[in-house]
Amino acid sequence: MMKKKITIEIVEAPLLEIGQAIRKTREEKGLKLYDITRLTGMDNGYYSRLEKGAIKNPGINTIMLIAEALEVDICDLINLAKKMSRKINDSAFKRIKKRGTIPT
Repeated sequence: MMKKKITIEIVEAPLLEIGQAIRKTREEKGLKLYDITRLTGMDNGYYSRLEKGAIKNPGINTIMLIAEALEVDICDLINLAKKMSRKINDSAFKRIKKRGTIPT
C-alpha cells in the first residue's frame, strides 16, 4: 500500500459558522427561537435551519435583521463566527497533522 502525503489549505469561512454564533448569542440572552422569528418575521423552519448550519450562505440582510432582533452589533456576530471557525479549523488541522500521511 502506497502512502501519499497530503497538503491541506485551511480557509477561514466565518459565515459557515454564523448559525452557531447566532444560536449561542440567542441562548446567552435567554431567548427562544420563536422570539427571534417573531421579531424578524422569519419562517420558523428557515431560522432553525440557519442556526443548525443547513443554510450555508445567508444573506447579509438576513444576518443584519437577526443581529437587530438580538440587540447586538452585526460585527460581534461575525467576529464570534470567526472565532468558532478558527477553533474548528485548528482542531481539524491538529487531527490531520497527527496523522501526517494517509493511505491511498
